[in-house]
Amino acid sequence: MVQAQFQTSDNVPQRLFIEGIAVDRLFESVYSEFRDIAACAGTRLHFEVIAWDTLVAAADRHALREVHRAAVQSVLDEAPGGKITLRAYSHLDDVCVMFEILVESAGDRDVTWDRSIDRLRDLIEHMGGEIATFHSEDAGSGLHFWLPQWIGAADERLVA
Repeated sequence: MVQAQFQTSDNVPQRLFIEGIAVDRLFESVYSEFRDIAACAGTRLHFEVIAWDTLVAAADRHALREVHRAAVQSVLDEAPGGKITLRAYSHLDDVCVMFEILVESAGDRDVTWDRSIDRLRDLIEHMGGEIATFHSEDAGSGLHFWLPQWIGAADERLVA
């Protein structure tokens, strides 16, 4: 088992600006940053947005991107190989957006998250959500968090 050490960058602002973030665009930006790094580490990146319409989270763009960046980078550093799945879907009757980061490790290198997510927890809670980790013998390990869903998304300019 490998302990994931999250390192968040210092460019996340202290004061958050909550806006509508299109999840598909967010995932595209995370993919463009990590596709080559993951390929060099022998890790497959997989993204899933499960929604009928555009899924939009109420979040700070920089903080939400930082949560995904720190989690993916931690897995690549601590347990390369295997597969990382980033998934998002509507949760609790379209009130929230659930994000999952699932890790299927190669070999015996499982990732544990429990001791290193305090900074990520602070970011998620400041945006009105909650975060938790899990480990399963069958499915590997991961973390999941929810954030409020942005209401009125069709009338707003969506950013990623």
